[in-house]
Amino acid sequence: IGWWGDMGDGPAQFDAPAGIALDADENLWVSESRNHRLQKFARDGRYISGWGEFGAGPGQLDHPWGIAIDPVNGTVLVADWRNDRVQRFSPEGDVLQIIGHPGSGEGELKRPSGVTVDKHGDVYVADRGNNRVLLFNPRGMFIESFRGDAHVTEKGYRKLLANPDALRFRDNVINLDVEKRFVAPNSVKVDANGLVYIADTGRYRIQVYRNPAVALSPDQIDPPEMHPDPVVY
Repeated sequence: IGWWGDMGDGPAQFDAPAGIALDADENLWVSESRNHRLQKFARDGRYISGWGEFGAGPGQLDHPWGIAIDPVNGTVLVADWRNDRVQRFSPEGDVLQIIGHPGSGEGELKRPSGVTVDKHGDVYVADRGNNRVLLFNPRGMFIESFRGDAHVTEKGYRKLLANPDALRFRDNVINLDVEKRFVAPNSVKVDANGLVYIADTGRYRIQVYRNPAVALSPDQIDPPEMHPDPVVY
């Protein structure tokens, strides 16, 4: 149908574009990992705006990867891959929030590669380096993690059957639980029905979850001052 862009670091040029998202006005947002920036385009490819610079400070980026638009407020979330965090920006490029910090504990990130936001504003992050997906609430507070709960795919079985040594090794394994788990999940997306799709890259499959969360009424929600934001700018 069409195309635009060439290699470079000027407006409407690209160097390793890694993520793409569509906002409510049908503008396209693109993250560029080697230019350390975001660019915004009309659907016909017309350049609208862009921002970003290399660094580790608030608002700076180091190899940004996945990108998502919050359907609740239109803000832009970016998986800041080499900085081990997710950053939230206004559509104009002002940093609003930083989610996560380097590590492998609860709420910590190691090379996050994908991010998505559901209709309630909850944030899902593909924590590639930790082989898991993390869930945060809209205010950046860690809720839970997903580590995978699938079985070997048909392709995986065919690969095993074609490799007698691997099949023999598997027959001697006492705990096959590891087969269910993610290996380097690259991307996560959520649809309007609450289904969460996770690209389980190292396992050659997609795992699908349903979020069982129930939306609370205003009288069931604590006032914001009871739960301070982890990091807000």
